[in-house]
Amino acid sequence: MKPFWSGNLVLGQVSIPVGLVPAVRDGTPRLARLHRECMTPVGSRVWCDHDDRAVADEDIARGYEVAPGQHVLIQDEEIAAVVPQDTRTIEIRGAISAERIPRALVAASYLLAPGQVPVGRRPYVLVREALADSAGVVLLARLTVRGHEWLAQIRAERWLLVLDKLHPVEDLVDTTPLDELLTAVTVTEQEQQLANEVVRSRFLAKVPAGALQIEQRERMRHLVDAKIAGEPVQIAARPGSQTPPLTLPTGDLTDTLRKSIGRRRGSNTKTKPRARPAPVKR
Repeated sequence: MKPFWSGNLVLGQVSIPVGLVPAVRDGTPRLARLHRECMTPVGSRVWCDHDDRAVADEDIARGYEVAPGQHVLIQDEEIAAVVPQDTRTIEIRGAISAERIPRALVAASYLLAPGQVPVGRRPYVLVREALADSAGVVLLARLTVRGHEWLAQIRAERWLLVLDKLHPVEDLVDTTPLDELLTAVTVTEQEQQLANEVVRSRFLAKVPAGALQIEQRERMRHLVDAKIAGEPVQIAARPGSQTPPLTLPTGDLTDTLRKSIGRRRGSNTKTKPRARPAPVKR
């Protein structure tokens, strides 16, 4: 796997050659947009609705909308002035408990591939082992990739170090309006015990084959393969939903929960309030 970015992970006085490799690759079959008459791929043109014509790249400016229909122009040289310098260095800003970083901030994950020079692999292993031994601890990092500043966390996963690109904390959506919908909700202790039982009854010791696959993707692959092979394609009607209609439970949830686990339990109607999740500090 060839890294799309390479540099050095600097931790204290230790410099470790690393590269960024995508942790996942989208395997969804891509369909090109074609001109039906000549089967030529149709490119993406930039169209001006005001002049009703295509616009060339050299005639495109960039600006920030300050009011509906009003923009302040930003020149290319002004944009270049705020782009951070790519030092090919992953700067470590500190170590922190992973629990303090909301999972919603993770934008994408990349493998930190060890460098090709053997001398750099030993410190790589040492850092990975140090993070693995410090359960739940990640390194906060900063780097520049292709003219863009990245915030990231670095963690150990199996034999490798993984770099998670992070959204800035200011991008988190304020969940207060949603939290307030739950603050006054109470459940009985029996309902909670039954809900726990429902979750435990669905625990899978082993992930079944196909559970982590997208069925639509597989059907598209079969369709493409059939087209390539010149086989006839049967267009079947979409099957109707086999799921019975659901009704919202009212009042006591115990009957619904009992049906979910297929057995009955004793009744205990002691009420306890649900704890409100602690808000994320910004």
